[in-house]
Amino acid sequence: MKTQILILFVGVTLLQNCKPSVPRSSQIGTLSEISYALRNTLQANNTGTGTTGTGTTGTDGGTGTSTGTETGTTIAYVLPMKTGQTTSYSLGDDGQYQIGRARTYTDNLGGTITEDSSGLIWQKCSRGQTNNPSCSGSATTANWTTAGSYCTGLILAGKTWRLPTMNELANLVDYSRSSPPSVNTTFFPATVANYYWSFSTYSLDTTNAWLVNFNLSDVINLVKTDNYYVRCISGTNNTPSTIFTDNSNGTVTDQATGLIWQKCSAGLSGTTCETGSAGIYTWTSALSYCNSLSLASRTWRLPNVNELRTIIDLTRTSSPSIDTTAFPATDANSYWSSTTYAPSTTLAWQVNFNSGYVVNDFKTIPTYVRCVSGQ
Repeated sequence: MKTQILILFVGVTLLQNCKPSVPRSSQIGTLSEISYALRNTLQANNTGTGTTGTGTTGTDGGTGTSTGTETGTTIAYVLPMKTGQTTSYSLGDDGQYQIGRARTYTDNLGGTITEDSSGLIWQKCSRGQTNNPSCSGSATTANWTTAGSYCTGLILAGKTWRLPTMNELANLVDYSRSSPPSVNTTFFPATVANYYWSFSTYSLDTTNAWLVNFNLSDVINLVKTDNYYVRCISGTNNTPSTIFTDNSNGTVTDQATGLIWQKCSAGLSGTTCETGSAGIYTWTSALSYCNSLSLASRTWRLPNVNELRTIIDLTRTSSPSIDTTAFPATDANSYWSSTTYAPSTTLAWQVNFNSGYVVNDFKTIPTYVRCVSGQ
């Protein structure tokens, strides 16, 4: 245990002494990311016969995941990506907390972009555009099948390419942008303000697949025979499988992200959330409710849109699109996030657990609430 604490101390000290001249792509990670990963390693070793976690350097300078192991279990928390929102519109919102993995990229100067916190490598330009610094030319559309074939056949930078999953593609959305496209245009120039295909099939109707709209930033599914834009990704999908642990105190831990969730929707309680009735709240009231919640003696907040998206269950073949064992009596309806819709700040983002859609609505519309704890 003393050795492990020393590792944490050394890791933090080294990072604090990093000089500004060190290129971003060569740094190990942010102080919070290293501390968080090492803390998870210590937790693993404290709860079982484990080994000290090790970090690996992702391809082209991306940061690997630090893990710790115990008997039969691998702990590898991966925080959701920050939304990019830095303006606070109300006490306790996304812009105030700014929780998540850093949104930083490295241009590899060969038509590829590394997402630093995951090590995943993106095609800089959209399908059909010229592979140059400005991505000149016209992006072309394709149906879902053709989009997948295009990515697996792409010859670029000596990498193996594929169509991104819905969650990988949605992580590119920059929710701070007040005008389209809703992506970092320094690293992804000439991105079309329109829908882009993901590889993820819609489980309730397998003739549809998930897309991300870089105009309005919504995440929906559409029929696979339609034609939309394409951007490929390289690297292993390193999003860990979601495993929920019921803490028997009204909270549920997501072992994939380390976040702790309110088990029952606001207004409900009991082992199966059978007591009471789910309440609906305006956005401002939802923020206040979560900020004042004292469940299990923890500090709570309204989740940002990326955090709330992590508990969508894309494998469900019936609504609600969430693990109903972990989150019983969840309403097949929209739940508030703490993230404001930047182009029109009278609206905020929601996740709809009927369809799994990520959409926005007016902040004055009463909507369901589930709070989160941790960072």
